Amino acid sequence: MEGRLSDEELAMLRLLDTDAPHQGEGTGAPRPPKRLFELGLVTRPGGGEPRLSALGKRALFQRRCIDVLRALGQGGGAIVEDDARQWLLTCQFIRTAPGASGVAYAVTERGRAWLDDLDRDGAHRAA
Repeated sequence: MEGRLSDEELAMLRLLDTDAPHQGEGTGAPRPPKRLFELGLVTRPGGGEPRLSALGKRALFQRRCIDVLRALGQGGGAIVEDDARQWLLTCQFIRTAPGASGVAYAVTERGRAWLDDLDRDGAHRAA
């Protein structure tokens, strides 16, 4: 994918995500920017309404995982959805840790290294 997605582009992907609850339903069909189509994150099957592609769903999933990992790394009590939790545990980016109210999660060295790599890559692309 060329460059990082802007906050507006991520918001548009979230709006098109039919698996997620929407705040502004019924406000008409969204008009995604052309760049999202060019990146293959959004499609328009049969010339109809824009839809999130499989690649778009993957981009949103990755963003959720990154956001959870950052929140946990900053000591936040992030809500970890089942799919993100399973992926982060499988990749050994987080581990279970004893918590005051049951199971908590902590970022591993591997998880911190992944975030550092993402930050370095983002700084490199912005330069």
